[in-house]
Amino acid sequence: MRYALLIGFAVLWTACADPPLPPPPLWTSAPVQTGTFTIERFSLGQEACDDARATWTPDHGRLLAGPGGLVALDGDETRHSPDPISDLVSLPNGGVLLATPQGFKVYDNDLADSPLEAALAGAGIQRFRQGPEALWLTGESGLYRWQEEQLERISDLPGEAVDLAGPHQVLVHRASGAPLLIDRSQPELVSAEIPLPGASDRIQPGPGGRLHARHRDGWWLSLDPFSDEKAWHRVALGPGDAGAEAELWALARDGVGDGLWAVTAQQVVYLTGTEATVMTTPESFLPSLRADVDAYGSLWLFCAEPGKVLRVGGPVDAEVTWSGRVAAFNNANCHRCHNGEGGARDLSGIDQWRDEIDLIIDAVVSQRMPQDGRPLVGGSAALLFAWKERGMLE
Repeated sequence: MRYALLIGFAVLWTACADPPLPPPPLWTSAPVQTGTFTIERFSLGQEACDDARATWTPDHGRLLAGPGGLVALDGDETRHSPDPISDLVSLPNGGVLLATPQGFKVYDNDLADSPLEAALAGAGIQRFRQGPEALWLTGESGLYRWQEEQLERISDLPGEAVDLAGPHQVLVHRASGAPLLIDRSQPELVSAEIPLPGASDRIQPGPGGRLHARHRDGWWLSLDPFSDEKAWHRVALGPGDAGAEAELWALARDGVGDGLWAVTAQQVVYLTGTEATVMTTPESFLPSLRADVDAYGSLWLFCAEPGKVLRVGGPVDAEVTWSGRVAAFNNANCHRCHNGEGGARDLSGIDQWRDEIDLIIDAVVSQRMPQDGRPLVGGSAALLFAWKERGMLE
């Protein structure tokens, strides 16, 4: 039924590309929370804002990639690779995947060929996105999924970027034509065009399957394509018209934490399916910025300040200690099986977690745990990555 609704929605939009917008809805029934996100500033060096990509890993710190290669942002600007890099992503099992003119490379203290190179040589892959369970890649030859060292071709539809839209959906952006929402929850591939609203140049997936876009006048738009909604809604972060007129500067999807980052003229916002955490936008921020999210849920802003790349740490940066958030995550998701009383591995306390943190992160990222299939409560893999990097503090 929901696929019929989706196709019907696409047909409707084809006939009417930019209909009048309904009044802005309340984003969520939960109160909007005031938060403080950590901000780290790094020099872009010789890289241009439009070409730079950034990420960070617990093992290698902050990394910047672009036409000049791969550079460490922490401490001295150590150059790890001189080759131009069109995209990079942190891998859950360690290292960073790079797309270069010489093929796919993995940086993990040393530079080496990626197993993807033999499988995708000449495929024209332009962009990729790391999800909780797989790496998604798109380019001239179509859409691919890389999971457990196995490559699967999902579609031959060419794309220039890919975003995660849900457990079974991906959104492929094309050089020409509307983005494609591809659903893999059925044996046969289902896809539908989602026309861009209000002269937007990009659609971003968000929590709960909603799609988000920027209107030409700076409004923030939202739509659930699997519901009865037939038009984009203007987003408000409070009752009535509160926040509806805030000019949207950037949107970026957090596929690991199932969240959405938004930067407006007034607020930096992190949305989940149940709440919105907001911080006043610093006065130093400029509207001509580009945004991306790394595999750990951090927001990267390029040229938000002249010549700078900024890493904005989200809710996982606050109280990332055992007593602050990790013990509660354990109690909500793991303790029912890993309590030291049954046959499952004992994860009842901080000492066990410190000993097994790599195994725990791998199990959560690969979705092997929770084994009973219940959704995670009180955090995501990004929380566990952050706790590990900060020294697994009590």
